[in-house]
Amino acid sequence: MDLNRNSFNIIGGGLIGLQIASRLSAMARKDKSIFSINLYDQGESILRAWDSKTCGAYRANNGFHGIELPRALGIKTFLEECKCNDLLTEIPNIRSLNIEGEHIAFDASLPVWPNWLSEGLASLRYVNSTDVSQEEIINRTLSSTMLGQLISTTYDRFADTLDECWNLFFPWFFPSDFKFSSGDEGNDFRNEIRLNQKKSSYLMPHSFVFEDLKHSIQRSLQMNNVNFIFNKQVDLAVLDELSSSGNELIWCASSFSLLQLLNSDLARRCISSKRHMHLIALSITARKLRKLRNSHGNLPSEILCLDTIAPELNRLSFVNYSAANYSDSDEQCILLAECFTKSTQINDDLYKRLVSCLRRFFASDLSIEGYSYARPTYSLNTQLLTEATSLIQSYSAQYSINIPEIYYGPINMAKCGIIAQSLTL
Repeated sequence: MDLNRNSFNIIGGGLIGLQIASRLSAMARKDKSIFSINLYDQGESILRAWDSKTCGAYRANNGFHGIELPRALGIKTFLEECKCNDLLTEIPNIRSLNIEGEHIAFDASLPVWPNWLSEGLASLRYVNSTDVSQEEIINRTLSSTMLGQLISTTYDRFADTLDECWNLFFPWFFPSDFKFSSGDEGNDFRNEIRLNQKKSSYLMPHSFVFEDLKHSIQRSLQMNNVNFIFNKQVDLAVLDELSSSGNELIWCASSFSLLQLLNSDLARRCISSKRHMHLIALSITARKLRKLRNSHGNLPSEILCLDTIAPELNRLSFVNYSAANYSDSDEQCILLAECFTKSTQINDDLYKRLVSCLRRFFASDLSIEGYSYARPTYSLNTQLLTEATSLIQSYSAQYSINIPEIYYGPINMAKCGIIAQSLTL
């Protein structure tokens, strides 16, 4: 990147773009340089993925959010620089599984799994450390294990074929003997957590709603001479104008948005299936969480779900974890359930099945407190994405557009921090 240029134009007001803007601003102050930093976003504010949803009387994140430590130390540092310290708290990072009403620790190995569920898994224990293809792993799992049969009845919540969404089941819903593929920093971190080689926590806002951090972040960056341009529709003509001005142009938004500009037909064909995420708030008495709390010493930060009563249910979390974790009274705690369906609407049947499923898991009655449509989700054709990536690389080289990393969908905060830090300034 040419720091001698007097203007930097950043496309995308997500975590990647904001951190790069912060790094450029810090460098300008250190070197006593004078240049402008302009950040463009098509929305009305930064960090639109952090915008909350309202479920009845409760505000909640648009799906489970959390800054995973120590993996995301770069994000923690960024928030500290943006004067967010007093707004943050840490909670334990404890994942659990709900499989057909059974509570299973995420780090539980095969010998301590329920016998009825572990049947057939021993012969597959090291299958992901060999050269066996994904197709063969799927076939062997479905044909010889009870867990495979459960997955075969629930995968439709994510995609049209299991091959498209296998990474959302394997090894998430398997014993800790089954490892995440090594090489990716996130997978390596999760392997260490499951093997108890590393302890982790989540950095969260006190309110547990990430939207509440947006004002402090934007104000801090504006005070450090970052100029925000909102409601800006960036098309190829605008990109050509920005890149030909002699200023440094950095694309930090999803690469899928750029692909749509370059070849809308290819972008459309890259989408192999579509689903819709829904958020449902439910109340449960704090006292009824005692058994779940005692199994870890703390409540799970999130519970991944695989249940044939409500196959749409993907994950449970707590709207206010601290209140739920430290209370043992008749106070009502609020759960947030993420459900995926093919439709933008949900019906009474899903509500009834969801309550039935959770009644079995918690051994307690629950009440529906509110609902919100969250967002659409997409499965992408990996073969066509190869063609898409080549097209984007060619375009960025031709017009001198700096893309820190090509990515096509939502990515977690830790990954955003790593991408932002990887850009050489």
